[in-house]
Amino acid sequence: MRATSAIAAVLLCSIGWLLVAADSPDLDIRLSPPSLAHWAGTDHLGRDVLSRTLRAVAHAAVIAAPAWLIAVGVGALIGMVAAARDRTPLARMIDWSIRIAFSTPFLLVLVGLGAVVGRGMGTMFLVVVLLAWAPPARHARAVARDVLGAPYTHAALALGFSSWDLARFVLAPACLRPVLAASGGLLVEILALDMALTIFGFGSPPPAPTLGTLLADGLRFLSTAPWMALLPLAVLCCLCLCLRHCFNADPNRE
Repeated sequence: MRATSAIAAVLLCSIGWLLVAADSPDLDIRLSPPSLAHWAGTDHLGRDVLSRTLRAVAHAAVIAAPAWLIAVGVGALIGMVAAARDRTPLARMIDWSIRIAFSTPFLLVLVGLGAVVGRGMGTMFLVVVLLAWAPPARHARAVARDVLGAPYTHAALALGFSSWDLARFVLAPACLRPVLAASGGLLVEILALDMALTIFGFGSPPPAPTLGTLLADGLRFLSTAPWMALLPLAVLCCLCLCLRHCFNADPNRE
C-alpha cells in the first residue's frame, strides 16, 4: 500500500508537465460547467481547470521535493555531527541554531523576505531550506545518540572501525529510515505552505499556475463556479493523504 501511495503521488505531480498547452484563454467558454470537453469545467478566462490544477501540483512539487530532500539531508548530517561531538561548543552551537529555527515561523519569514527580495520560486526555496532542516536535525541527533551508545557500536570500534567507517556503515544507515519517516510531515507542510503563500500574494507570479492562485480565483466565483475552488482543494488533500500514508505506515507491515 505504501508503494501504491507513492506511485500515485509521483504520477499526480509529474502528469501536469504533459499539459503545457492548456492555458490558452477562450472567453467564449468561460465559467463552463464540467463536460466531456472539459472534465472539471473552465475558469473565468475559459481555461481548463483540470489541466491547470495538475500543472499547479507539478509546480508545487518542483519547489517542495528538492527543498525537502536538501533540508532532510543537511539536517540529518548536522544532527549526526551534533551527536558525535556531544557536550562540545560545536554541539551547543548546533542546539542553539535548532532552537532558533524551531521558533521562527515559516510563513512570516517568507512574507518578510518576499516583500524585500521579491516573490517567486527562488525566495520560497531558499527560506524553506534554511528553516526546514531543524526537525530532521533534532530527530537525527536523538537517533544518533542511541546508536553511538549501543553495544554494536562499541563492538565495531573494538574491531578497528575508523570514525569514517562507523559513520558510513553504522550511523548513517541507522539514522536514514527513521529520519525520513519522521520528516514526511514536513513535505506535506511545504506543499500546503506554497498554497497559503500564493493566497497572500507572495507566491510565484502569474502566469504560472499554483494551487493557491487557483483556490483564490475559485473563491471569487464560488457561488457561480464552485468547481474552480473544489478541485484544487481536493487534489491537494489527496496528495497530502498519499504522502502521509507513505511515511506513516507501519514499517513492519507490507
